[in-house]
Amino acid sequence: MKDKKKIYILIPVVLLVWGIIAYRIFASINPSNKIDQIAVKAETFKPTKITKKEIFYINADYRDPFLGTLAVHKKKTVKKIRQPKVKEKVVFPSIKYKGIFSSSKKTSTIFLIMINGKQQMYKTKETYQDIKLLKGDKEKITLKYKTKKQTFYLQ
Repeated sequence: MKDKKKIYILIPVVLLVWGIIAYRIFASINPSNKIDQIAVKAETFKPTKITKKEIFYINADYRDPFLGTLAVHKKKTVKKIRQPKVKEKVVFPSIKYKGIFSSSKKTSTIFLIMINGKQQMYKTKETYQDIKLLKGDKEKITLKYKTKKQTFYLQ
């Protein structure tokens, strides 16, 4: 009798397992509308807009585990690109050296210079209209206009 009880329990379990297997085989052969609904959802997929990525940098100034000291980072030097300076062409105004006046004591010497048709009197290292008298003697004078130096002779 004990054997019959086991058979009565095992037969429905075996039928249930074979029924599940048969149902799965039958369901895979005849697909239902659920798959069609999934396909429709896949066709209406809209990708999200891609936003600008954030850039992160790791600050790695922690102790070296082997040496026990802080890591020393070399600084990166940024080379500045130098633009070549545009040299300004300096054009002297029309200058003529006319002569020299000196006192009898020779403490002060005055030079007579004609600039653009106007006579001017200069002392050494005196500036007028951006023209500086650097040095001079009886025969010649040296003038500086902006950045350029030029020597003029007595006329």
